[in-house]
Amino acid sequence: MSNSDKKRIYLVQASAAFGGSCFIPYAVGCIAAYAWSQDDIAGEYELSEILYLREKTENALRRFDAPFLVGFSTYVWNHEYNLKLAKQVKEKFPKCHIVFGGHNVPLNGSMLAKYDFIDVLIHDEGEIPFCGLLRALSSGIEPKKVKNISYRRSDGTICENPIVPATRVDYPSPYLNGIFDDMVEKGGHEFVAVFETNRGCPFRCAYCDWDTLKDEVRKFPMEKIKGEIDWMAKHKIEFTWLIDGNFGLFPRDEEIVNYLVETKNKTGYPKRTNLFYTKNNPEFVFKLNRKMDDAGLSKGACISFQSMCQQALDNIGRRNISNDKFKELMTLYNSHNIPTFTELIVGLPGETYESFKDGIGQLLDAGQHYSFYVYPCELLENSIMAQPEYKDKFGIRYVITSLNQHHRETPKDEVEEYSRIVVGTNTMSPEMWVRSCLFGICVRTFHCLGLLQFFALYLRGERQVAYAEFYEKLLDWMLRNPESVCGRVFADLKKRHEDIIRGNGTFLYAFPQFGDVVWSFEEGAFLQMICELDTFYGEIKEFLNVFSIPKPVFTELYEYQKQMVKVPGKCDFSVSLHYDIPGFVKNMTVNNPVSLEEKNVTVEVSGESVPEDLREFAREVVWYGRKGGKTLYMDESKLTY
Repeated sequence: MSNSDKKRIYLVQASAAFGGSCFIPYAVGCIAAYAWSQDDIAGEYELSEILYLREKTENALRRFDAPFLVGFSTYVWNHEYNLKLAKQVKEKFPKCHIVFGGHNVPLNGSMLAKYDFIDVLIHDEGEIPFCGLLRALSSGIEPKKVKNISYRRSDGTICENPIVPATRVDYPSPYLNGIFDDMVEKGGHEFVAVFETNRGCPFRCAYCDWDTLKDEVRKFPMEKIKGEIDWMAKHKIEFTWLIDGNFGLFPRDEEIVNYLVETKNKTGYPKRTNLFYTKNNPEFVFKLNRKMDDAGLSKGACISFQSMCQQALDNIGRRNISNDKFKELMTLYNSHNIPTFTELIVGLPGETYESFKDGIGQLLDAGQHYSFYVYPCELLENSIMAQPEYKDKFGIRYVITSLNQHHRETPKDEVEEYSRIVVGTNTMSPEMWVRSCLFGICVRTFHCLGLLQFFALYLRGERQVAYAEFYEKLLDWMLRNPESVCGRVFADLKKRHEDIIRGNGTFLYAFPQFGDVVWSFEEGAFLQMICELDTFYGEIKEFLNVFSIPKPVFTELYEYQKQMVKVPGKCDFSVSLHYDIPGFVKNMTVNNPVSLEEKNVTVEVSGESVPEDLREFAREVVWYGRKGGKTLYMDESKLTY
């Protein structure tokens, strides 16, 4: 409890834990750093506490001591929690000012009309309007001159002040201003640090709510950026997120990468940095990625497409690099063993099941064999796609379901968060949406995570069987054979997706034996089959025999495929073959197809041990390792001819 006579301010950015880790509340930290760098505000107001962990609201409520103002940073992962806690704060402290900011705040005053316990909304960036609000409240005047806010007047009417794009870049750093020092030193958690080198986005994708006002991209001072990296190293932050929307847009970004590498080499921290790269400067981005990967900093380079369908891309206002350029890049990344991942969105207007299926086939043909993600299209509050005229134009049908967020701890509190998921458009029926989702899960489970990848590569290279054809036939076989291991898993997944389109399903996919974590569908499917691997491979022969692979090749391909999938505790083994299947597979993945040679080869697998504990295996191999193809023993194998 504070002994200060200053007015007490509390800021809330509550996040769920992720496997024992939690995010530093960067957004409210930026608000606080700027506000308390102002002498007049620091002289009158006290930053009493930042609430950053999601806990029961009744416990959080006990943290407030005579609050003058409580500010909430709200987005899809904490919006309902914030509403419940804010209502409780207002009931206990009726004179407390309740302020909401963040991406889930619409660009008007509608939230004030809907929730009578909220007093002020901050739109777009919050540093300057928050200070303006504090100054107005200090003087007791109505904040009618504070831009980028909506507020409730004393008579209950709602005022919407003008909204203008931000132009400042001289905001102080919450890291360097000490906002997080005490939190990190006493928190008792593994903290994930978020930082940025610029703000703004030059693009306007319809599904995205990033940079709604189309601000000019503004670069932060290099001194500030390097200082924050030093702070993270000093505080031994292992994992960081650089949240620029388009890193690699500017030549100076190489200097930032060089400093990250230099700092890790000197201090050991940060150990990993996740970045969102620009899509329009691929050669420069490869150069940056290679430096990051050589230093062990990268968790994978993201080459996003969202869709391979031109009509869908036109409808969402996005341009991608060409397929030829993508294939060239994948060859480059794969030949240097630099992990990559690609992102797609299912349910975009203009997409059909056939175009979605063929698009995934194009990704595989280009060389993306180890990691791509398929996200359901979500209607975000301030996106173009969420607006009524856009939804009407493209026949968008959506459902409200539990929050679609993987790798968080399974929800234990009393508040559920929600996502608005597109399950149909005028080009994709809900039934085809289900089929599209299942097809994407099928490819990611059996190809990217490796269970049948070698068979698909062999059939593509030797028999010209298209990847999409192979996996569509596999999906059909599983749905016709629900008594098999994989059929049982996919029958359950089909029902889950059908429940979602009916409005009573969930994306929560959790299994206590794999840890207290919500898994993506393909990760959960893979882990379930790992637990019954011998049975799975025994049953799947029926499907594989359809392709009439010559028996000697089939026998060795089958054995190599089965042995090279990682299982808990298995290491130090060898496989002897009479066909150079390892060389064939390697050449296929780097877009250099060759004929399968009859050649004696021994594959010896050793190196670092694979976790024996199932929970540790799920975390280290499937969660942390999937972007680099770590569910297979490829990196731990040595060939002898």
